[in-house]
Amino acid sequence: MLLADYKSTSKDDKSSQFSVDRYLTFLLGPIFLLGFALLCQSPLQAATITVTDPSSKPMATVMVMQSPVSGYTLDISDRGYPPEGKLNRANSIYSAFTDSEGKVEFTTYTDQEVRIRLRYPEYQDLHLEIMGNEDKTLIMQPIKGSLQRAEARPANTWLAALNLDDDPKLKKHYVMQCGFCHQQGSRFFRRPRDQKDWENIIYRMIGYGSRLHDDAQESLPKLLADEYKRLFENPHLIPEGNPWQAHLQQTKITEWPIGDTFSQMHDLLYHSNGMIYVGDNLQDRIYQVNPQTGEYTLFKLKRESSDKHGGLMGKRLSTFPKHDAYAGVHSLAESPKDGHIFITTSYQQRLVEFDPVSKQFTNHAMDEGYYPHTIRVDQKDRVWFTMALSNQIAMFDRSNKQFTMFDLPSRSTRESITVSSMGSILKMMDLGIPLSNWFSIDEQSTGLPLPYGIDITPNGDVW
Repeated sequence: MLLADYKSTSKDDKSSQFSVDRYLTFLLGPIFLLGFALLCQSPLQAATITVTDPSSKPMATVMVMQSPVSGYTLDISDRGYPPEGKLNRANSIYSAFTDSEGKVEFTTYTDQEVRIRLRYPEYQDLHLEIMGNEDKTLIMQPIKGSLQRAEARPANTWLAALNLDDDPKLKKHYVMQCGFCHQQGSRFFRRPRDQKDWENIIYRMIGYGSRLHDDAQESLPKLLADEYKRLFENPHLIPEGNPWQAHLQQTKITEWPIGDTFSQMHDLLYHSNGMIYVGDNLQDRIYQVNPQTGEYTLFKLKRESSDKHGGLMGKRLSTFPKHDAYAGVHSLAESPKDGHIFITTSYQQRLVEFDPVSKQFTNHAMDEGYYPHTIRVDQKDRVWFTMALSNQIAMFDRSNKQFTMFDLPSRSTRESITVSSMGSILKMMDLGIPLSNWFSIDEQSTGLPLPYGIDITPNGDVW
């Protein structure tokens, strides 16, 4: 997982400028990228990378990445992760884009060997190792093979070319339900699979909570198998991606690797103390990252004696190769009163409070409701969050440490029955009974409302 700082100094494209409370995120397989603005540091000894095409013409807006060959050695003695409370330092990755003369400068890692990676649409990636203070002129070569060009294009171009039986309604449903969590058209998803493989994938995703309707579950395995095979055999059908714009030339990106390929960095918070807090949903860990230095410290959620592996839905993750989820970190929000961080835990009936000064967790148990989800704190220091599986809004009043539950309206009698039976349903699912795969799903996902996001307007209204 990579946590990244994005900064643009473009005066012409205000949409590329980020303030400390505005974020841009990307999910690339296990890689998760956060963008936010920081002040530039004064340039020190600079190394210049110059990029040209084969005719020696300068190439502008080439992405140049710099990382250390031999960086900090991390202590990952706790099941592949750093021990709790120990200060670590990430091996920062710096990226910038070449200017109109094909040049970019780096003032980082000037006293050691670095890896350089060049990226540009329709051109071959270029990798090399040089000294961090070394000037270098590099030549990029265009990609020649049709399949190689298609493979280098972004996932959305493959998704755009995907023809699901000339049915735009089916494709919209597929994008909405499957693209809800996963980047469709990525290298992992677009590789050719047979129909049986897609049937197994969809069955597993329904078990995880996907609301793909019954007809789509029947038709998509063959359609996806046939379509991705057709596109691989006809790569000229993959359109080019959007060209990179000139405002990127003022953009700087800093990335800090944290976690591993089994981490699921689910939410993050840029705190008023200047730190970034990131929650690992599958490993029950909170990362405190200093964006000025790349130093970070990891904290484990506090467990109760009754907690079990996987929480209330233990069997849901039974086939996952590595997880340490007992509570399931979901979303984070900061109190405007004292800076305490409140965390929803999707696998428990619990709201977690974290004091970033004392580094202590407090668990607030709930008597009802299932799947605490998105969270906000209002100006009265009350904590509001959705309860996705019990169709409720919860409010925690810090003044008396009491929860108030607000039931949301159901769309049908069937939905009312499902919501009222959720406790029993989860117990059966925890026993390994695949109820999600047994229940019929229509196009409107009737029966499971799943209240998701929440926000609070300046006048205190909750939406």
